[in-house]
Amino acid sequence: MLLLFLVTGLSDAAQKKEQPEKNQKSPAVSTRPEQHSESKPAAQYFITGTVRDAQTGEPVSDAEIRLFVASEPDVNQREKKGITNDAGQYRIEVPIGNVQLWFPTLKPGYWLLPEECTRALVTTAENPVLVHNIKAQTGPTWNIHWKGKLNEHQLKFLTAHLKDQPIQYRVSLQEVEDDAKRAAWLKGEPVSFQKANASSISNLDQTGRGKLTQVGTSGKTILTLVNMTAELIVESGFNNTRVISLKQIPDTEKTEMIDSSGKKAIVSKATVTLSDGVPLLTFQTEAAKPTGYQRLSGRVVDKAGNPLADVRVGVIEGLKGGGSGETGEETQTTDDGTFSVKLPIYDNQVFQNQQYSVTLTKDGFAGTDSEIVEANKDFAPINFKNLTLQPGHTIPVLVLDEQKQPLPGAILEPVNDYALRRQITRTDATGKAVLKNLPSGVIRLSVRWGTKIKETNLVISKNPSKNREVTIHVNEFVPSSTSMVEKQKPLAVGQQAPEWEIVAWSDGRTRKLSDLRGQVVVLDFWGLRCSGCVASIPAQKRLARKYKEQGVVFLGIHTADGEMSQIKKLLQSEQWTTPTGIDRGTSILDNATGKKYGIQGYPALIVINPEGQITFRSDVNPPGDRGVFMKTLAEASDVKWPPAENATQTEMIEIMNQLQFTLISREIEHVLNAKQ
Repeated sequence: MLLLFLVTGLSDAAQKKEQPEKNQKSPAVSTRPEQHSESKPAAQYFITGTVRDAQTGEPVSDAEIRLFVASEPDVNQREKKGITNDAGQYRIEVPIGNVQLWFPTLKPGYWLLPEECTRALVTTAENPVLVHNIKAQTGPTWNIHWKGKLNEHQLKFLTAHLKDQPIQYRVSLQEVEDDAKRAAWLKGEPVSFQKANASSISNLDQTGRGKLTQVGTSGKTILTLVNMTAELIVESGFNNTRVISLKQIPDTEKTEMIDSSGKKAIVSKATVTLSDGVPLLTFQTEAAKPTGYQRLSGRVVDKAGNPLADVRVGVIEGLKGGGSGETGEETQTTDDGTFSVKLPIYDNQVFQNQQYSVTLTKDGFAGTDSEIVEANKDFAPINFKNLTLQPGHTIPVLVLDEQKQPLPGAILEPVNDYALRRQITRTDATGKAVLKNLPSGVIRLSVRWGTKIKETNLVISKNPSKNREVTIHVNEFVPSSTSMVEKQKPLAVGQQAPEWEIVAWSDGRTRKLSDLRGQVVVLDFWGLRCSGCVASIPAQKRLARKYKEQGVVFLGIHTADGEMSQIKKLLQSEQWTTPTGIDRGTSILDNATGKKYGIQGYPALIVINPEGQITFRSDVNPPGDRGVFMKTLAEASDVKWPPAENATQTEMIEIMNQLQFTLISREIEHVLNAKQ
């Protein structure tokens, strides 16, 4: 995806979650409207400002400012552009509310600090013109020439939304100080960073010539040029206008440059030539050739088994244990509901542990991703067989700020899977929006308005009348100081169970653990955001019914990020009568009761005997060999273990519910028998 971004600019990859910088208090929202002598038409909104040299204050002309409108359904309208004039000024019309500054492209000699590359920007009805100024850093420039070629697949993807415009080739440089991460990147392995890197992006002319701007202070950088990556390492003080000698490093693709003072720079994968002491880095690449094709096929039907035509089918590619992303390949189902996609696999790809899935969307139906299927090295066809689309549901949403004022132009994005992300939308002038084509159950929703961010869970009922308007309050984003908190040591079996700290119970009652002394208590630590927790509800309902007459008390303890309205909606939708309390705290990271018990993960089931002692907890490994334990449990549950390799998600959920029912039943029986 990085390659495609560097060639075409913005892509669907720009829809990643925005991360406001620390201690930033809504810099995206102007405090007063800009004054203009001319009259401005009503309902127009603009982002304007200047780009200036951070050291001298001089204006930077010809800077391409790009704004990303994530909620725009037309991919050709998601990117808004503006070019700075001789005074360094730009002005771009935008919709009201949230947009995203996305990696401006500056002329050679300038680069941006990470915080200047991306920023959430917000216009409002009161302040329709937002001023956002950008400070540019300066750095040495390098002459480069790309003489490469693109393969048919790359050209198809890159020209899909360009209409009659020529392809614009780009080159970027990112500072990567970590030697190991830099090496992994060059090998094509997945790399992640805790913070953004200093970077520059430059345009090449149609002959592939241009200039690259050196960034950062370490001199350790990764160069990404259209369809290739290389390394550029520059010693501090190196003068790339006074290079006196070149040296090919033996047994490598690297060339060493030495300037008149003896300082060195090293570039990989380039042919270096000198003209009056100035190096030209020439990169020659050939178009990768297909070594095979991966065919994906299947059939899409509705819940009655009828074929569905005109379903959009997109392709997701990833690595086992690594990340995934949309390939850009897509098709539509035919009248009989079938689809077929053929993906070229190129000789420069690392084809091992490859995985594929498809993402399905059609208006009126709930968007869904298929299960992930591992590819074979011989590119054997993958048949997803019958994929069922369930009816789509709609829910209205109202977004308010801390003062309970509506937030126009807030971005609402379901983030459960790739298909649901396509239902992204934005609130209107009254702060309202409608989310469509949602599945029943729990969806994870990200709400963004400048530096106000909220991630919440919405319960979508199968009964449309139950999906009434939901109000979401969005607060200023505060980076968590507990994100890397170490897990508490779990309370061991035999220890006294501590009293819980609950904000409120779903049935409105108050209760204490000490009041339940003499009874067997089963605590279910869970959360709406935990798909495994929600999937295990059938087992919890069976357990409660089985032991109702024996006085066993079942209680749920939801993570501190829960909202009671949604918890109650799920309980009602699933006809789950177990009372649930919301743990005290501010987020899933600081659950007061969860910390007392030392919860290791969710869901966690804890059995407490009549004396108030913990007799079992499901979130720690069983004693002895785990494989033997699971085999014995499966035999007692009358299920196959391990499950079949081709078991569906539905079948896996049924198996895990049966295992959990058997396990917790056994532990409850131990306590009840001991009581007798």
